[in-house]
Amino acid sequence: MRSLLRAPLFTLTVLFTLALGIGANTAIFTVVNAVLLRPLPYPEPEQLVSIGSKSPRRMGTEVGPVSYPDFEDFRKRSQSFQGMALFQGERVAFQTNSGEVVSLIAKVTSASLFDVLRVPMALGRGFQAKDDEAGKGQKVVLSHAAWQRLFAGASDIVGRAVVMNGRPWTVSGVLPPSFQFPFEADQAEIWMPMGLQRINPDGSKAWTEERGSHSSFVVGRLKSGVQAATGSAELENIAAALAKEYPETNTAFSAAALPLADDVVKDVRPALLVLFGAVACVLLIACANVANLSLVRAAGQRRELAIRAALGAGRKTLIRGMLFESIVLAIAGGLAGLVLARLGTTALLSLVPDSVPRAAEIGVDWTALLFTLGVSLVTGIGFGLAPAWQASRVDVNDALKDGGRGVSGGRHQARLRHLLVGAQIVASLVLLVGAGLMLRSFDRLLRQDPGYDLKRLATFRLNLPDTDFPKSEQVAEFTGRLLESLRARPEIEAATTTQAIPLSGSNSRTDVDIEGQEKPKGSRPAETVRVVSDDYFKALGLTVQGREFGRTETFTSPQVALVNQSFVRRYFPAGNALGKRIQPGMSAGDGEPPWREIVGVVPDVRQSNLSKEPEPEMYLSHAQLPWGFFGVMLRARNDPRSAINAAKQELARLKSDVPMFRVVTMDAYVERAAASRKFNGLLLGVFSGVALLLTAVGVYGVIAHTVALRRGEIGVRLALGATSGNILSMVLRQALILTSIAVAIGLVTALAATRLIGSLLYGVSALDPMTFAVVAVSIFAVAVLASLIPAVRAARTQPVEVLRAD
Repeated sequence: MRSLLRAPLFTLTVLFTLALGIGANTAIFTVVNAVLLRPLPYPEPEQLVSIGSKSPRRMGTEVGPVSYPDFEDFRKRSQSFQGMALFQGERVAFQTNSGEVVSLIAKVTSASLFDVLRVPMALGRGFQAKDDEAGKGQKVVLSHAAWQRLFAGASDIVGRAVVMNGRPWTVSGVLPPSFQFPFEADQAEIWMPMGLQRINPDGSKAWTEERGSHSSFVVGRLKSGVQAATGSAELENIAAALAKEYPETNTAFSAAALPLADDVVKDVRPALLVLFGAVACVLLIACANVANLSLVRAAGQRRELAIRAALGAGRKTLIRGMLFESIVLAIAGGLAGLVLARLGTTALLSLVPDSVPRAAEIGVDWTALLFTLGVSLVTGIGFGLAPAWQASRVDVNDALKDGGRGVSGGRHQARLRHLLVGAQIVASLVLLVGAGLMLRSFDRLLRQDPGYDLKRLATFRLNLPDTDFPKSEQVAEFTGRLLESLRARPEIEAATTTQAIPLSGSNSRTDVDIEGQEKPKGSRPAETVRVVSDDYFKALGLTVQGREFGRTETFTSPQVALVNQSFVRRYFPAGNALGKRIQPGMSAGDGEPPWREIVGVVPDVRQSNLSKEPEPEMYLSHAQLPWGFFGVMLRARNDPRSAINAAKQELARLKSDVPMFRVVTMDAYVERAAASRKFNGLLLGVFSGVALLLTAVGVYGVIAHTVALRRGEIGVRLALGATSGNILSMVLRQALILTSIAVAIGLVTALAATRLIGSLLYGVSALDPMTFAVVAVSIFAVAVLASLIPAVRAARTQPVEVLRAD
């Protein structure tokens, strides 16, 4: 340690380098650990599975939502499960103690959910089986955060009456503060049982009775010793039996069970593993850099090591001493890295997109401490072993000679230093190529034309309580009055409703029959459906072939539909869709869904996802299919905020107890759609920048040390007539040869490595030649700049001074 204190520049440089490498690794490890590695925060989490339906008609996810009747059959017929629970998301209008109505995130669930997850209540109790019975279950469970925020943590909350969606409810329990539902970033504040969902106020069939309504998600707990594959096979058999019993709704559906921990993170796992691999490369580059510094320092200690060897120190003793020095440095660097990791984790939390599950669990804990300690020890041994081995191979006689300093062993050390710097260049090039591809992908996504005008668009959502709007006609009438009042405001150019705001991630699919192309119900294709009101296409700036929905569309008027061009190409290859009829599997009431005449064709636009090509879509009139849960889109004449303020005033005038929620501009949805790619590209860019900086330092160190060792040779060359330009080109040539070999290896490595991130890219090939070329040129430029200072210093060598010193 005294030796390290006598070399403060070396010590501080090594500590800073290691702090960067270890700190970055620890920060990313906290994310990977919380999201991918840490068990779910429930007792015996390995028994928990996600249960869903499988269908060749479904796009994207491996398993999807199920219908309530299918869930009941799964639960009753299965033998592999201790229990199952169903849930779906909702928004509720909650009346606070002051009389203000606020919108809360809610979950409607079967009574068994908290038993399946084995979550004890902090206060009161959860739901009981009778709460699932039709017309019953007016109990609610509060999240700990909602209890604190809405009721100031009142100890008498259990049994207290509250008003929600215009109905009286009773608080039955409060969840513990540690409870986190793993499926979304926005945690539910209110939990409600299924009972009231099983009846419709207007007397029509509830969605819980519709076997074809796939809108809910299911979590199950396997019996002890039963594997997820066994449970999944049993569900497949049950689904096959249901397909025979209910061919009209179940023919095209199977079922599966996935380990819950895997299902939760399936969308983010590839990106996180890529980031973890990238930050591990940064650590390897840091280790190579420190190893090079240690080799340079060891070269300066050759005489000291020779004296120790002459006094009887064996090779093991010399290696042990230098290795211990490396471990001390690594642990000190690890402690500094831990401080950087805490700061880095805070920064990461501000950047983590909503799509990352379990984000609330991210933080530096004892696992991160152990990880840092382990990385520090491995790093200390890793960067210290090779220099210690090389330095211990000291020739005592040669090292103690006057002229032997800096000569003996130099060839071996030079070869090792070149190898380490070459490895740094290879790793940096791979990282830079990956970062370049991700950033280009992010740029392409932002530049992607969705096909509609996003300027001056503001959105919000409403949920009309069925207590005030029990019939579909009432929903349609209120929606019409709201739109007319909004369109009358001077701040608003156009106003419309839609059940799925573009790029919000909320989309619906339903089966469809084409007149003249009818298929059995179980085998009908499923396509995206959007329920919108008149002026929807005007708000988006789209021109419709035929006609749009108009004021003439009512609940009782002839049923109509619009389709997009992709729909026409798939189902009407001759191109004559206008006037044809389709039968989407949606109805405003009981009975067979009506046939609808196609009255307009809409251009293909990207409403589901900016990175996916448009798919066939159907548009139905909100006036003919009135849902109480919908979004409102406003095109402002100037500032979208003024349009929102006008909408708040009109809504307060028409229905003050219906709160607005998710009040954002369309720009926010665009940013959210690109958030994950932005996050990945930003982090890879930061890691690549650090790697490039460390590589530049490594190249500089090697060239500078080589120049120092060849100082005598350079003096002789100059004395024999070599010019400063000859010396400058000689030094730069050495750097360029080293860089060229490393870049060639790096390009081949990058060609193989970038295939791993192909699924994370959009609009850019994993073998994009432009990115590879720019990165290669950048690496060469950095190498030249890093070599320039020692090269100029060598060119300015005075041969008389060198030869006199020798």
